Amino acid sequence: MPDYLFFLSYARSDLNANVKRFFHDLSEEVAQLFEGERSDANSPVAFFDREGVELGDIWDDELREAVHFSRVLVPLYTARYFERPYCGKEFAAFHTPDLAYSPASTRQPRKVLPVLWTPVGYPAPVKHIQADDGSFPADYEQSGLHQLMRLDSQNAYWLFLRSFARRITEIASATPSASGQNLSNLRELSLIPPMFPQNRPVPKAAVPVASASNLRKAQFVFIAARSGEVASTSGTADPYGAEEGLWKPFLALGEDKPIYSIAQEAAHRQNLEYDRMPIDGPLREAIDTAASAIIAIVDPRSVALAKYRKLTICCDKVLNHFAVLVPWVAPDDATDQEIRQIVVNAFPVLSARRDPRSLATGIGSTREMRKRLRKALTELYDMLLHEEIARRPVTSRPPPEVANK
Repeated sequence: MPDYLFFLSYARSDLNANVKRFFHDLSEEVAQLFEGERSDANSPVAFFDREGVELGDIWDDELREAVHFSRVLVPLYTARYFERPYCGKEFAAFHTPDLAYSPASTRQPRKVLPVLWTPVGYPAPVKHIQADDGSFPADYEQSGLHQLMRLDSQNAYWLFLRSFARRITEIASATPSASGQNLSNLRELSLIPPMFPQNRPVPKAAVPVASASNLRKAQFVFIAARSGEVASTSGTADPYGAEEGLWKPFLALGEDKPIYSIAQEAAHRQNLEYDRMPIDGPLREAIDTAASAIIAIVDPRSVALAKYRKLTICCDKVLNHFAVLVPWVAPDDATDQEIRQIVVNAFPVLSARRDPRSLATGIGSTREMRKRLRKALTELYDMLLHEEIARRPVTSRPPPEVANK
């Protein structure tokens, strides 16, 4: 895992050559000054996302790891920065982990050392975190660091840089590495309320999931063989383990994460409790009577075996709280079309329905599986929530004239 001493946070529309130069200069200065230990001494001392996250609402794996494994946040204060909810979410992950981690107690607040990039007023949530402590050049407080660089005020710029780098190294030295912290506890970006801009609504999934006990759980069914039950294709490692949750569906691509870990991470990102439904019990009844979202993840090669083929019969049904996902990477001894036919034979009812919300197939990578899981969990949760609201007594609903005010 990486061990970054600082994470540079900025508004994507502020990105220019001076931002890149500042990150480069600061990284070099911090690397020279830092004398402590890092869990990965070969990783860069800092992280800088050159792409930005504002084009979508998803942290990719690299950015998510960087937010989690960085010791200090260095935000570039500008008017645009405080207008961007994505920046507010990154800020929250460091400063107010109660908003970003589940359970909240898994992470302590980390230090924020802001840079006054351009003169700007501070919003209420961050007013207590000043960008100048009196030790920086006077021109910095008046004009901001970007203006010093544009005016080629080299003396003032380097005075600030060295002083700021010393503060980072002092704090980073006193901050333990996050190597022992569980990355899966960091919520999905869409579920983190931003610290700014002000008056933004809390994501709709964050409150009802936590308050409705019967909806807080996401249950998973893994239908996959165990090690030695399915012959490995020539020259490939066995993707199966001692039990079905240890199946590694994308091992042929060099992605060795077991399916239970991918599912668990997806549930936690959606602020849901992960639970696993055993396949050696009354599976059909358990699926039919469950009050929570259920996702069956099925290995198409395993269903060629009779004992796993019987389990797919229990899953071949249309239920509002249930979905089936089928990942595959076509091996040397089978084509995509042959695997597709195996799925049709195993799930004739769902295949005939042609509804990707009930049966999603051909998932070809860990990244795609994460996206499909997030989408499925969101859809299943919304459906269950609507059903629960519809079951409430009419008397508990507000009168129309009140509801419409």
